[in-house]
Amino acid sequence: MRTRSRIGNLFAGIWPRPFNRPIRNKPRRARLVLEALEDRCVPSTLTVTSSSDDVTLNHTLRYAVAHAQSGDTILLTAAIKAPIVLTHGELVLSQNVTIESVPAQTPTISGNAMSRIFEISVGANVVLDNLNLIDGNGLADNTNGTARYDTFGGAILNLGTLSVKGSTLSGNSTGAGEPAGGIGSLVFVAFSGGGIANFGTLTVSASTLSGNSTNFPGGVAAAGGGIANFGGFGTGTVTISNSTLSGNSTAGSLNGPGGGIASFGFFGFVTVTISDSTLSGNSAGEFGGGIDNEGGSTMTVSDCTLTGNSGGGIANSGTLTVSHCTLSGNSADVSGGGIANDGTATVSDSTLSGNSVNASGFGGFGGGIFNAGPTGTLTIRGSTVSGNSAGAGGFGGGVENEGTATISDSTLSGNSAPGGFNLFFGIDGGFGGGINNEATLTISNSVLSGNSAGPGGGGINNFGTLAVSNSTLSGNSAGGGFNFVFGVDGGFGGGIENSFGTATISDSTLSGNSASADGGGIANDLGGALTVSNSVFSGNSAGGNGGGIANEFGSTLTVSHCTLSGNSAGVFGGGLYNDSTSSATVTGSTVSNNSAGSDGGGIYNLGTLFVGTSTFSGNSPDALANFGLFTDLGGNSGL
Repeated sequence: MRTRSRIGNLFAGIWPRPFNRPIRNKPRRARLVLEALEDRCVPSTLTVTSSSDDVTLNHTLRYAVAHAQSGDTILLTAAIKAPIVLTHGELVLSQNVTIESVPAQTPTISGNAMSRIFEISVGANVVLDNLNLIDGNGLADNTNGTARYDTFGGAILNLGTLSVKGSTLSGNSTGAGEPAGGIGSLVFVAFSGGGIANFGTLTVSASTLSGNSTNFPGGVAAAGGGIANFGGFGTGTVTISNSTLSGNSTAGSLNGPGGGIASFGFFGFVTVTISDSTLSGNSAGEFGGGIDNEGGSTMTVSDCTLTGNSGGGIANSGTLTVSHCTLSGNSADVSGGGIANDGTATVSDSTLSGNSVNASGFGGFGGGIFNAGPTGTLTIRGSTVSGNSAGAGGFGGGVENEGTATISDSTLSGNSAPGGFNLFFGIDGGFGGGINNEATLTISNSVLSGNSAGPGGGGINNFGTLAVSNSTLSGNSAGGGFNFVFGVDGGFGGGIENSFGTATISDSTLSGNSASADGGGIANDLGGALTVSNSVFSGNSAGGNGGGIANEFGSTLTVSHCTLSGNSAGVFGGGLYNDSTSSATVTGSTVSNNSAGSDGGGIYNLGTLFVGTSTFSGNSPDALANFGLFTDLGGNSGL
């Protein structure tokens, strides 16, 4: 041992000692262990196979709702053979979840007239697909629900984001219980949304809402038989497409609006978009049988049909755009059979036909459209307004304007305002078969034909400010009835009657219009101021005076560069009649082939008349019968 030690010491420092060499360790085998991670939620599908309403029983809908996590799908399977009848109150959806059924069947979920069916909580994003929701009553009946919204949303209360697809909501109602405490200013529209009450973001597609209702006689409006939309937690946004709303209704002591849909903008920013849908047979206590769009709400309706709604097709006091739509056969008691506007409304490329107002048989306002004053602003463009009626004694068979209205590139035909007693004014009415204007109206590039009124204004009756350009008025008639303006029987202004108002007609044609009394083409009366330029009056007739134009009762008329031909009067003034209290000026015009039963085939004058640079020919029995003050301005021929 010593020798080895000495040898080792001898060579120490030259070579390392054998026992000082690095030791190479054997590789260690990996050992797999399970490490606890944080909780994770993977979207799952929870199946429903039982129609029982039991939160403790797996595979029931209530159990699935209670155990679903955000992102889950609840699938109602073909194993469900009977309706799911809720007996423990509404189902509260506070997570992001989809509830759908297998394509082969549409299961029924019933509120059992004891509760609403679904409440979508604030912040939740929910899809309901291929479901049939019935017999909801607008009450939570569930301690997890939001009791302060009791009486809102017969089937569904949406406070979050909801998409309803391929589903049916029918027979739901908000006519149960009492308004809950804590809803403040909402109380006057409690019991709203027979099918759905929306305070968030709602999308309805390929679905049907039918036979839903709101009804409470205790002093509230009860709006939105099908859907009620409010600005609330979100923006109060509704989008409806390819859907049907039919037979929904509202009622209440304040005459609840919006039989099909009601949208209220006074709680926040609210928008509604409706496309490719049908609203039919809905009814409202007073207005908006199909749709009611209230102040602050912006609504767009496109490619839709509104038909047979009672309370009118659409009532608007917000902002409304209607395009490529048909509104037909709708009726209102007082005003706006098709549309009643008290806000801003634009109607384009649409048809309004066969709508009516009749005020319990005593005449209303605006069989097709009523534009209220002073706030109503109405634009009609590229549309047809035909066959609408204001009822006997009514005003504005096609359109009643009391605000500001512009009509362009449109046709108004076959509308009527027959003579009769008007309940609201306590007078005989029947004015403006096509249009009755009481404020500001501009018409361009349009046709008014075949419209009829009782006492006045077969095509247009004007009590305000009227401008007509590049338009045609033909075949309109003022057929008779008691005229409260004149206190006599008879029709005035087959094409246009301008009473008290200011009217400008340019580059237009008035032909084949008739009045049973005066003014076959136009009657300008009662202080009216009428200017006509570059226009044609032909083939118009009056049973009394002024086949082409009658200017009477303190009125002022200016005619320039016009043609009056082939017009006829039963008594005086085949072309033009000017009475003893009025003043008329005719320049640069042609007066030809007109006829009168008595005198003044061309012109009959009792008042003040100026004529210059005009041509008279072929008038019968004479060109001019003057019994007033006549001034020849020179350049005339045939006088």
